[in-house]
Amino acid sequence: MKKCLEKLNNDSHKVFLEFFLQIHTICHQLQIHAFKHQTERLVNELKRSAEYAEKKLESIDERGKELLQNSKQIHNSLASIDVQTQQVAETSKNVENHVYVVKKYTEVVYEQSKGNSSFAGRVK
Repeated sequence: MKKCLEKLNNDSHKVFLEFFLQIHTICHQLQIHAFKHQTERLVNELKRSAEYAEKKLESIDERGKELLQNSKQIHNSLASIDVQTQQVAETSKNVENHVYVVKKYTEVVYEQSKGNSSFAGRVK
């Protein structure tokens, strides 16, 4: 590079020095511009990701509320089934008691009819 610089006349050398001194500023400006462009791109990408995450969270919240509502409905249905099961058990117990009473009544009637039939046979 020294050999090339020696061949330059005084005006050319001044132009070279001005260029050489300004190149660092130009490079710095280009780096700032590239950084700004990359930062804007990253911020926009981050914004899109945040909006997507917000939509997903809203969807999850909505589904959570639906699941909670469905869970409450299932709980209410199970409670209703439990009440109905208790009612069926109570009704079954009442029927069993009625059958027992009818059986006893039938036995009494049978015994009385046996007694009446032997009595009727003696009266003849």
